[in-house]
Amino acid sequence: NVVPLVGRLLYLALPPAVYPQVSAALHRHVSTLSSNCRVPESWVRMVLEKPFGKDLCSSEALAKEINAVWPEESLYRIDHYLGKELVQN
Repeated sequence: NVVPLVGRLLYLALPPAVYPQVSAALHRHVSTLSSNCRVPESWVRMVLEKPFGKDLCSSEALAKEINAVWPEESLYRIDHYLGKELVQN
């Protein structure tokens, strides 16, 4: 009896100022879904489309806020232009 892996990929292309609130809300929602899921080995990954902050300081502060909710190994940051091409193709 093989149970399939369940995964969720969240792709965020938002203004940097709303990433902390949105990522925290998504984490709460996904945690609820995972606790109701009968598959214990489900995974969640979140893609954050850059720009990610205005400068190094704001980028580090934003990363710290997001990492308080999501572990770094579940996050991917992608350049806006690469993301646009990926979605269009």
